[in-house]
Amino acid sequence: MALRGVGESACLGRRPVMEFPSQSPRRANRSVLTLVFGILLSVSILGFLIFGHLKALAHAGSQIEWGFVLLAALAAFGSYSMMAVAFRKVLNVQGFRMSFAEVLGVILVSSTANYLISSMGLSGFALKAHLLKKRRIPYATTVTASVLTSVILYSVLALVVGQGLAFLLVHWGGTRMAWLEAGFGAGIFVSTAALVSLLFYGRKLRSRLTRVLFRGIDRAVFAVSRSAIPQEEFVDFERQLEEGLDRVRRAKGALAATMVYTCFDWSLVLLTLYFAFRAVGQSLGVGYLSAGFTVGQATSLIPILPAGLGAMEGSMAMVFDRLGVDFSAALIAAIIYRVAFYVLPGLVSVFVLWGLKVSEPDIALSSEREAGAEEAVGN
Repeated sequence: MALRGVGESACLGRRPVMEFPSQSPRRANRSVLTLVFGILLSVSILGFLIFGHLKALAHAGSQIEWGFVLLAALAAFGSYSMMAVAFRKVLNVQGFRMSFAEVLGVILVSSTANYLISSMGLSGFALKAHLLKKRRIPYATTVTASVLTSVILYSVLALVVGQGLAFLLVHWGGTRMAWLEAGFGAGIFVSTAALVSLLFYGRKLRSRLTRVLFRGIDRAVFAVSRSAIPQEEFVDFERQLEEGLDRVRRAKGALAATMVYTCFDWSLVLLTLYFAFRAVGQSLGVGYLSAGFTVGQATSLIPILPAGLGAMEGSMAMVFDRLGVDFSAALIAAIIYRVAFYVLPGLVSVFVLWGLKVSEPDIALSSEREAGAEEAVGN
C-alpha cells in the first residue's frame, strides 16, 4: 500500500507519516446513499405525520405565538453557549486559552455536524479536533476536554432521562413502547458515561487504548482534512494526554464549575421545549417536559435518521397526547423545538464554519517566525 508523503519524509530524514488510504469510490458512494436515504426516510415520516393531521395542524399553527418561538431559539443558542463555556473551562485548566467566540463557533459547528451525520459523535469530534488543531490546540488536549465534558454531559442527561422515565411509569398506564424507548435511552446514556469514565480514570485500560485512540483520531481527522498525523507525534500525544488528565484531576473547582455549566445546558434544552409548547398555548411542568424529552432523546439515537428526524417528532407528539396534550399542538411544538434547537443552529453553523476557516492563523508562517526568533537569540 503506497503512503502519501513517504518520499518527502525519507528525504527529510524523518519517519513517514501515519496515513491511510482515502475512501474507495464505492464506499464513499455508499456513505452518501445512506445519508440521502436517511434524510428521505425522515422527510417521509415527517410528511406522513403532517399530511395525516393537516387540518388540525393548520388550525393549531394559525394560533402560534411567535414571541415564544423566538424565546425557544434564544434558549437553544443559550444551551450551545453553556456547552462552549464548559469546554473552554477544561481547555483553560490544561493551559490553553481561546476566546469564547472561537470556542462557541467550534462547538456549534461540531455539534450540528453530528446531528446531520449520525456517527456516534465521530464526525463532530473529527471536525472539532481539526478546527482546534488549526488554533494550536493539540489533539490530546481536545481528547481530554471532550472526554471530560462527555462524562459530565451524559451523566446529567442520564439523570434527566431517569426522571422522565419515572414520570412515565407513574403517570402513564398505556402501551409500554415509550417505557422501552425511554429505558433504552437511559441505558445508553448511563453506559456511555460509565465507559468514558472508565477510560478517563483507568490508567491501565487507558494505556492499552491510547494507541487505538490515536489511530482512530488519525483516521477521523484524515477523513475531514485529508492530512494525517505524523507517527512521531504519538509519543507527544500520549504524554500530553496524561498531563492533561493529571491537571484536570487536580482542578476540583473546575470540575464542579463544569458540572454546573452542564446543568445549565440541559436546563436550557428543556426551556427550549417549554417555550415551544408555550408557542402553541400549552404550559407544561418539568415532569411532562422531561417525559417527552426522554422519549425524544431515545429516538434521536436511531443511526440512519439524522438526529431522529421524523421519529422524534412523532414519538414526542404521541407521548404528550397520551399525557393529555392535544396531538396536533404537541406535533407543532415538537417541530418548533426541532427548528429552534437543530435547524437554526445548523444554518448559522455554515457561516460560522466559513468564519473559522477564514480566521485560521497561518501556523506555518508563525512557526517560521518563531524558529527565526529562536535562531536569532541563539546567535
